[in-house]
Amino acid sequence: MRGAVVARSAGELAAELSVLLERKLGLRGGGLEAQVRRAGRLLPRRVRRAALEIAEAERREGNPRLARQTDPARVARAFAEVERHLKAVDPAARRTALVLGILGSIALGLLALFAAVVTVLVLRGLV
Repeated sequence: MRGAVVARSAGELAAELSVLLERKLGLRGGGLEAQVRRAGRLLPRRVRRAALEIAEAERREGNPRLARQTDPARVARAFAEVERHLKAVDPAARRTALVLGILGSIALGLLALFAAVVTVLVLRGLV
């Protein structure tokens, strides 16, 4: 498996990660670097750095002199790290957590409003 990853170009790896970012995190278009920057805190720092390293290798790939400076093994390790993280992401669980967080915030707000109304009614002697 590792030999297969090393033999692929940085552009191919970047395209594959771009598809994974779109599928798992909903980040569309603009290339790998733009997607990673948009991801922000959705990706841990080490994963973000690894993805940006692949994007940099893809950019260097266009220039023959700079392409020789790219370490294929390092790019393969970075790809494996980002891919491992993205494959572990469950989009359905992320949506569920988001909805539950919003509902929790609404419930807390309603509870605070209810407590404030009861306090005002008690202070005015209506209850």
